[in-house]
Amino acid sequence: MKWHKQTILIITIFLLLSVKLFGQENERLKAENKNIISFNITRLILCEARFNYERQISPRHIASISAGIQFPVSETFKRVSYIPFYYPVSKGIYIGLGYKYIIVPSKQIYLSPEFYYNYSYYNNKYYRHCTGQDKENYVSQQSMDLSKAGLKLLIGRKQSSTPNKNTRIKFDYFIGIGVQYREEEITIYQKKQGECSVDGQYQYIDYDPAQVEYSKGWWPTLHGGLLIGLSF
Repeated sequence: MKWHKQTILIITIFLLLSVKLFGQENERLKAENKNIISFNITRLILCEARFNYERQISPRHIASISAGIQFPVSETFKRVSYIPFYYPVSKGIYIGLGYKYIIVPSKQIYLSPEFYYNYSYYNNKYYRHCTGQDKENYVSQQSMDLSKAGLKLLIGRKQSSTPNKNTRIKFDYFIGIGVQYREEEITIYQKKQGECSVDGQYQYIDYDPAQVEYSKGWWPTLHGGLLIGLSF
């Protein structure tokens, strides 16, 4: 009987210590998992690698910062009408500061305003204006500087990779609208009319001095995407 009492006492002490250690481990994990580093996979469609860092300040408040690099994938290009102001020949950077407020904690649904700045450029690239009508087609050699600053308001949802489990791999879906101020300067060095081929039968006309096209103004914007992140 004495042995049984000692065994029960040891098991009880072990269980109490286990509960305490388990609780401490949970608290430690909660403290560690206030940070998330994520990657915006949808921006790859526009040839940009964009990363996001988040810090949970409280159960409902999250601060975030984003940074991205745009990389060229072509030497010549033509405007894609359904992707406005997209240039596959340009390099660029993106910086954003945001805040997320969890409006539905049980579903991790949030509202998020974000301020951002985006600068992109290219030098001495060929732009092909192809309409299907020979007289309207042209090719120009040009450079560009484009600055964009804006505000976007997003609504999104955070979710673990495994439903109903708090795993370290996180998904973040979002959509939203915004407004953006743009300043664009295009410098044209030479141009030829009547075809859509860089190396064709027509000769280029050199501009000396180069022609400069400048535009600026406010534009409405649409946003959406998917982040895949790791909490720590």
